[in-house]
Amino acid sequence: MKESIEIQELNRELFDILFNVFKEGFGKSPQHFSSIDDFSKNIRSTSKKRAERIYKALIKYEPEIRKFYGNKANRLFELIRKSGGLKYVLGGSNNFLSTHFKSVKSMALYGDMILIPDPVLPWLEQERNLEKFRHVRLIEQIFTLLHLKPLVDARLPYPAISVFPSWEKSLERNDPQTQKGINQLITNFFSYYLNIPFYDREEVLGYLKNHPDDFLKKIDSNSLFIAPEHGKENIHDSVKHYKEFINIWRSDDFKGISSKFSDAELVWVGIQERLIPQYHFWENSNELKANPMSCMYVHWYYHKLTSKMLAGIINSINPNDVNSIDSYVNLNNEKFKWIGNLKIRELVKLREDGANEEFRSEIRKALEHLNTSSIQDANNIAEEVAGVISNLLYKHQKQIKGINEKYFKKYGETVVFAAPGIAASFFPVLAPASIPITVATIGTKLAWHIGNHISELKKESKTIMGIFAKYKE
Repeated sequence: MKESIEIQELNRELFDILFNVFKEGFGKSPQHFSSIDDFSKNIRSTSKKRAERIYKALIKYEPEIRKFYGNKANRLFELIRKSGGLKYVLGGSNNFLSTHFKSVKSMALYGDMILIPDPVLPWLEQERNLEKFRHVRLIEQIFTLLHLKPLVDARLPYPAISVFPSWEKSLERNDPQTQKGINQLITNFFSYYLNIPFYDREEVLGYLKNHPDDFLKKIDSNSLFIAPEHGKENIHDSVKHYKEFINIWRSDDFKGISSKFSDAELVWVGIQERLIPQYHFWENSNELKANPMSCMYVHWYYHKLTSKMLAGIINSINPNDVNSIDSYVNLNNEKFKWIGNLKIRELVKLREDGANEEFRSEIRKALEHLNTSSIQDANNIAEEVAGVISNLLYKHQKQIKGINEKYFKKYGETVVFAAPGIAASFFPVLAPASIPITVATIGTKLAWHIGNHISELKKESKTIMGIFAKYKE
């Protein structure tokens, strides 16, 4: 309990610093500046007149951010590592943008704590000279992350989310163990899928330089390269789209270097950009004792490729050893995208009420028969989860129907009971004294039933399934 409180306090401290950066740079909160999906449009329309103010805010608060990372980030990591509960760690990318935000909202209703590799830290670890629009992209990370602030500020018995420092850039640059691990992952990946026993990365590079056509053919046949912002396609289209991406998003230095590469060398660079985050993904998952969680198809795709490679090389993944469905419940599947549309205040309320535990219990109960599934069955599991949620929503609709029928019956009984009085109102000579009493009675009774009816419907609408029903439609 003490650890949970400290995790939340450290997150609040970091989020408060980042909020001050944004508020001072833009003169308003992230929520008042723009919706998440419209950030790019709004930043373009205001960037010129705000540029100096934003830059000054970044310069002013950078020492404070660095001080937090220097003094408290490792403590936060250690607290998360020791914490219990069902944890999920986001991976596959350094970014935290709209898709990541919606994904965290979705999984926060299933997991106890969603762990987010700090998307601000990588921009301070090194200069990132190969990136174009560096300050804008840093501000976008801060902007999107701050939309989770209500969840961080809420006084929950267990933190729903936590940002944590992964120190990826520093480790890649300075830590021999990380460098060795990345080299091994990349070497094993190409050895496995190209069916050639390479000794190290240099051997892979030598092979692709001497046999570029064979290299590209094998990459294409195994669908090993997906260009940024695109899906699976033939290797020629992937190379073309990767070049377009570099031209828009990378610095002049990077463009100058990459323009000298052959297509095979460019694909080699592109695949490494996909695999290196996967190394950190595995590391964070193991270190923090958390299940891996990808919010974008491409990241999950490379996670599956590396999983298959590891299973094939060391035969260490045995489906019979899997004893929990938690690793495979993927509410970021296309079928569940609508869950990510929940408003953050609704999510806060559901977490305050402990609705995530009830939701998880229902899913796990319904999926007990899948406890021996392997990672290759992830798509089938998604179908099962979709069926469970649909069934829960159907039950919710039946409850609503039952509430309505109960009160419609009471309305009818009230009107029938009052019918003689209503009739008498047309013949005041027969019963002038009884009319006001009867009319008052029906009014009071109807008001009472209507009030109770509305109250029950409101109560149901605030349950997790009531909120789901709204967004599913």
